[in-house]
Amino acid sequence: GRKWTPTDREDERLRTGAVTLGGQAVPHNTRADFLARILLSHPQAPEWLTSEDLHLLAKQPEPLGGLFRWLDAQWHEHGAQTWAQLQAGLQDQPLADTANRLVQQAMLLHASPGSDESIANNPPQDTQREVQEVLRRMHIDDLMARESHAMAEASSNPEALQTYRTLHERRVALQQAAQSTKL
Repeated sequence: GRKWTPTDREDERLRTGAVTLGGQAVPHNTRADFLARILLSHPQAPEWLTSEDLHLLAKQPEPLGGLFRWLDAQWHEHGAQTWAQLQAGLQDQPLADTANRLVQQAMLLHASPGSDESIANNPPQDTQREVQEVLRRMHIDDLMARESHAMAEASSNPEALQTYRTLHERRVALQQAAQSTKL
């Protein structure tokens, strides 16, 4: 089959996390926000995530880290759920406002002609590829941060240098895999 490559507009959105609506940026638009909107609005999305992805999402700053941990627990307990089912489970939860805001943004973006975030109109396999691409970029960023931490510890901890090498090899492999899919 044909390898998926993002369009210039999709590539810019993936690289920067930028989403506009009517020419204005949607607030709180990080890669994690983008993923949260998709995970809340696509019941099949949990099937697209690895345990490593879930761990990465759970480490995100609050309130999103808490929301991702809550979603993971819901998926383990109940399986895939629609937004209405998730919303019912969120009642009286401190994360309800965050989740509602994200879903409202997703609906606004979906309904807006010319919206940069037309994910809801995409076939599920395209949305899955976009989710995987955003996660790959998040994993690369995470590995780079962990490499820096390991390198800083290397002067006082000889094992940190090996940790650095391992992290570096994983990051380079992810970056090379991304380059080969764009060819």
